[in-house]
Amino acid sequence: VQVSNTETVQAYLDATGKVDVARVYEQVAMQGTGTVNLQNPVEAQGLRNLDGFGGFEVKDGVMVGRFDVDGEQRLRTVSDYTKKLPLEVQAVYTLDGQTVEPGDLLGRSGRLEVRYTVKNVTGTSQLVSFDDGTGKSATATQSVVIPMVGSLSTTLPGTFTNVSSKEANVAGDGRGGTKLTFTMTLFGPIGTPTATFGYAADIVDGTLPKA
Repeated sequence: VQVSNTETVQAYLDATGKVDVARVYEQVAMQGTGTVNLQNPVEAQGLRNLDGFGGFEVKDGVMVGRFDVDGEQRLRTVSDYTKKLPLEVQAVYTLDGQTVEPGDLLGRSGRLEVRYTVKNVTGTSQLVSFDDGTGKSATATQSVVIPMVGSLSTTLPGTFTNVSSKEANVAGDGRGGTKLTFTMTLFGPIGTPTATFGYAADIVDGTLPKA
Protein backbone atom coordinates (compact mmCIF):
# COMPACT_ATOMS: atom_id res chain seq x y z
CA VAL A 1 0.00 0.00 0.00
CA GLN A 2 1.36 3.42 -0.97
CA VAL A 3 0.81 6.06 1.70
CA SER A 4 1.11 9.81 1.15
CA ASN A 5 0.50 12.66 3.58
CA THR A 6 -0.30 16.27 2.64
CA GLU A 7 -0.40 19.04 5.24
CA THR A 8 -1.66 22.59 4.68
CA VAL A 9 -1.52 25.35 7.28
CA GLN A 10 -4.20 28.05 6.97
CA ALA A 11 -3.91 31.19 9.10
CA TYR A 12 -6.32 34.10 9.37
CA LEU A 13 -4.92 37.42 10.59
CA ASP A 14 -6.65 40.49 11.93
CA ALA A 15 -6.32 43.85 10.18
CA THR A 16 -3.00 44.61 11.91
CA GLY A 17 -1.41 41.26 10.99
CA LYS A 18 -1.84 39.52 14.35
CA VAL A 19 -2.75 35.84 14.07
CA ASP A 20 -6.45 35.30 14.77
CA VAL A 21 -6.94 31.61 13.88
CA ALA A 22 -4.44 29.04 12.58
CA ARG A 23 -5.36 25.51 11.54
CA VAL A 24 -3.58 22.59 9.92
CA TYR A 25 -5.42 20.38 7.44
CA GLU A 26 -4.07 16.88 6.86
CA GLN A 27 -4.90 14.30 4.23
CA VAL A 28 -3.52 10.77 4.42
CA ALA A 29 -4.09 8.86 1.18
CA MET A 30 -3.63 5.07 1.05
CA GLN A 31 -3.68 3.26 -2.29
CA GLY A 32 -3.25 -0.45 -2.98
CA THR A 33 -4.19 -3.69 -1.28
CA GLY A 34 -3.03 -4.68 2.16
CA THR A 35 -2.84 -3.59 5.79
CA VAL A 36 -1.38 -0.31 7.00
CA ASN A 37 -0.21 0.32 10.56
CA LEU A 38 -0.40 4.10 10.48
CA GLN A 39 1.71 6.37 12.68
CA ASN A 40 1.12 9.96 11.64
CA PRO A 41 2.34 12.92 13.77
CA VAL A 42 -0.52 15.40 14.20
CA GLU A 43 -1.51 18.49 16.12
CA ALA A 44 -3.79 16.89 18.70
CA GLN A 45 -5.43 20.10 19.97
CA GLY A 46 -8.85 20.53 18.37
CA LEU A 47 -8.39 17.43 16.19
CA ARG A 48 -11.51 16.68 14.13
CA ASN A 49 -12.41 14.12 11.47
CA LEU A 50 -13.47 15.81 8.22
CA ASP A 51 -14.84 12.59 6.68
CA GLY A 52 -17.23 11.50 9.43
CA PHE A 53 -18.16 11.62 13.08
CA GLY A 54 -15.64 9.05 14.30
CA GLY A 55 -12.55 10.09 16.23
CA PHE A 56 -8.91 9.04 16.04
CA GLU A 57 -6.57 7.42 18.52
CA VAL A 58 -3.67 9.73 19.36
CA LYS A 59 -0.68 8.68 21.46
CA ASP A 60 2.02 11.24 22.35
CA GLY A 61 1.10 13.46 19.42
CA VAL A 62 0.94 10.59 16.93
CA MET A 63 -2.29 9.42 15.29
CA VAL A 64 -2.23 5.61 15.20
CA GLY A 65 -4.47 3.07 13.58
CA ARG A 66 -4.65 -0.15 11.61
CA PHE A 67 -6.36 0.03 8.23
CA ASP A 68 -7.25 -2.70 5.74
CA VAL A 69 -7.02 -1.12 2.29
CA ASP A 70 -8.46 -2.51 -0.92
CA GLY A 71 -8.21 0.18 -3.59
CA GLU A 72 -8.20 3.69 -2.15
CA GLN A 73 -8.79 5.05 1.32
CA ARG A 74 -8.18 8.49 2.77
CA LEU A 75 -8.28 10.23 6.12
CA ARG A 76 -8.85 13.97 6.37
CA THR A 77 -8.44 15.92 9.59
CA VAL A 78 -8.21 19.49 10.84
CA SER A 79 -6.74 20.68 14.12
CA ASP A 80 -5.41 23.83 15.77
CA TYR A 81 -1.95 24.90 14.64
CA THR A 82 -0.07 25.87 17.79
CA LYS A 83 3.49 26.22 16.49
CA LYS A 84 5.18 29.40 15.34
CA LEU A 85 4.30 30.39 11.80
CA PRO A 86 7.17 30.87 9.32
CA LEU A 87 5.99 34.36 8.37
CA GLU A 88 5.11 37.48 10.32
CA VAL A 89 2.85 40.14 8.84
CA GLN A 90 2.33 43.72 9.97
CA ALA A 91 -0.05 46.28 8.47
CA VAL A 92 0.11 50.00 9.23
CA TYR A 93 -2.50 52.56 8.17
CA THR A 94 -2.23 56.34 7.88
CA LEU A 95 -5.00 58.77 6.98
CA ASP A 96 -3.91 62.22 5.85
CA GLY A 97 -0.48 61.48 7.29
CA GLN A 98 -1.72 60.40 10.74
CA THR A 99 -1.40 56.78 11.93
CA VAL A 100 -4.82 55.30 12.63
CA GLU A 101 -6.20 51.99 13.87
CA PRO A 102 -7.94 49.87 11.21
CA GLY A 103 -11.35 50.22 12.84
CA ASP A 104 -11.05 54.01 12.79
CA LEU A 105 -11.12 54.05 8.97
CA LEU A 106 -14.79 53.10 8.73
CA GLY A 107 -16.80 55.99 7.35
CA ARG A 108 -13.79 58.32 7.13
CA SER A 109 -12.56 60.25 4.11
CA GLY A 110 -9.09 61.43 3.12
CA ARG A 111 -5.81 60.15 1.71
CA LEU A 112 -5.21 56.60 2.94
CA GLU A 113 -1.83 54.90 2.88
CA VAL A 114 -1.43 51.21 3.73
CA ARG A 115 1.98 49.60 4.26
CA TYR A 116 2.46 45.86 4.69
CA THR A 117 5.62 44.28 6.09
CA VAL A 118 6.09 40.53 5.60
CA LYS A 119 9.05 38.85 7.31
CA ASN A 120 10.48 35.37 6.83
CA VAL A 121 11.28 34.30 10.40
CA THR A 122 12.65 30.81 9.67
CA GLY A 123 16.27 31.95 9.96
CA THR A 124 18.81 29.81 11.79
CA SER A 125 22.49 30.55 12.34
CA GLN A 126 24.74 28.52 10.04
CA LEU A 127 28.44 28.57 9.22
CA VAL A 128 28.77 29.58 5.57
CA SER A 129 31.88 29.25 3.39
CA PHE A 130 32.49 31.61 0.47
CA ASP A 131 35.19 33.05 -1.79
CA ASP A 132 36.55 36.21 -0.17
CA GLY A 133 37.36 37.81 -3.55
CA THR A 134 41.12 37.17 -3.34
CA GLY A 135 40.98 33.51 -4.29
CA LYS A 136 40.85 32.35 -0.70
CA SER A 137 38.01 30.74 1.18
CA ALA A 138 36.43 32.48 4.16
CA THR A 139 33.75 31.46 6.62
CA ALA A 140 31.17 33.45 8.53
CA THR A 141 28.09 32.79 10.62
CA GLN A 142 24.94 33.93 8.83
CA SER A 143 21.21 33.69 9.43
CA VAL A 144 19.93 31.33 6.73
CA VAL A 145 16.17 31.21 6.04
CA ILE A 146 14.02 28.62 4.32
CA PRO A 147 13.52 29.92 0.75
CA MET A 148 9.99 31.26 0.41
CA VAL A 149 8.08 33.21 -2.19
CA GLY A 150 4.62 34.64 -1.84
CA SER A 151 2.00 37.03 -3.07
CA LEU A 152 -0.48 39.38 -1.44
CA SER A 153 -3.55 40.62 -3.27
CA THR A 154 -6.36 43.00 -2.41
CA THR A 155 -9.24 44.51 -4.36
CA LEU A 156 -10.05 48.14 -3.63
CA PRO A 157 -13.68 49.24 -4.14
CA GLY A 158 -14.73 51.97 -6.52
CA THR A 159 -14.76 54.50 -3.66
CA PHE A 160 -10.95 54.21 -3.59
CA THR A 161 -9.72 56.64 -6.26
CA ASN A 162 -6.37 58.05 -7.37
CA VAL A 163 -4.75 54.72 -6.44
CA SER A 164 -0.96 54.61 -6.54
CA SER A 165 1.66 51.99 -5.66
CA LYS A 166 5.33 51.61 -6.48
CA GLU A 167 5.35 47.84 -5.89
CA ALA A 168 2.00 46.46 -7.08
CA ASN A 169 0.74 45.00 -10.31
CA VAL A 170 -2.42 47.06 -10.85
CA ALA A 171 -5.49 46.00 -12.84
CA GLY A 172 -9.21 46.67 -12.93
CA ASP A 173 -11.47 43.99 -11.45
CA GLY A 174 -14.18 44.50 -14.11
CA ARG A 175 -16.64 45.90 -11.58
CA GLY A 176 -15.23 49.38 -11.02
CA GLY A 177 -12.65 48.32 -8.43
CA THR A 178 -8.87 48.13 -8.53
CA LYS A 179 -7.00 44.87 -7.96
CA LEU A 180 -3.49 45.09 -6.53
CA THR A 181 -1.08 42.14 -6.45
CA PHE A 182 2.28 42.20 -4.70
CA THR A 183 4.94 39.50 -5.10
CA MET A 184 7.61 38.61 -2.56
CA THR A 185 10.90 36.73 -2.73
CA LEU A 186 11.75 36.32 0.94
CA PHE A 187 15.34 35.07 0.76
CA GLY A 188 18.70 36.25 -0.51
CA PRO A 189 20.48 36.89 -2.74
CA ILE A 190 17.46 37.20 -5.05
CA GLY A 191 15.47 39.08 -2.44
CA THR A 192 15.58 39.75 1.30
CA PRO A 193 13.88 38.03 4.26
CA THR A 194 11.75 41.14 4.82
CA ALA A 195 9.52 42.78 2.22
CA THR A 196 7.67 46.08 2.67
CA PHE A 197 5.10 47.34 0.18
CA GLY A 198 1.71 48.98 -0.04
CA TYR A 199 -0.54 51.51 -1.72
CA ALA A 200 -2.18 54.90 -1.32
CA ALA A 201 -5.66 56.04 -2.35
CA ASP A 202 -8.23 58.76 -1.82
CA ILE A 203 -11.18 57.31 0.10
CA VAL A 204 -14.73 58.43 0.75
CA ASP A 205 -16.87 56.80 3.45
CA GLY A 206 -13.95 54.46 4.11
CA THR A 207 -13.98 50.69 4.33
CA LEU A 208 -11.10 48.27 4.81
CA PRO A 209 -10.69 45.74 1.97
CA LYS A 210 -9.51 42.24 2.84
CA ALA A 211 -6.02 41.21 1.79
